[in-house]
Amino acid sequence: MFRSLENPSWWYNRAWMSSETLELVGILILDVSLIDMEEILILIAEVVGFLLLCCAAGLHFEYDVVALLPDISLRLDVAHSSECIGLGMLIVVACCQYRIKVAMHESHLHHSAGHQTNLESV
Repeated sequence: MFRSLENPSWWYNRAWMSSETLELVGILILDVSLIDMEEILILIAEVVGFLLLCCAAGLHFEYDVVALLPDISLRLDVAHSSECIGLGMLIVVACCQYRIKVAMHESHLHHSAGHQTNLESV
């Protein structure tokens, strides 16, 4: 269906599939962030996933007859711009959560080291 010239909407279908594929890859990368691993790797997965979702929301793909790759332009309407802003805010939240987790871990290590020093002095 995506290659048939008999189907007048095949250009739209290819563009739609490009956008949906980008969105699916972003969601899959966000799913990886749920795996128990180092905090920095979780942050990287979340930022990359949200950026790909932002690209899926904010980019418009157009195919023509001779080009193998699409022409890419920005969608600047209110709905897509708002979605990109919201995903940008989620990136900020992910960064803040990372900083909170790292600070808690450092605080725990500092507290444990202080407790060990007190035991050695007794």
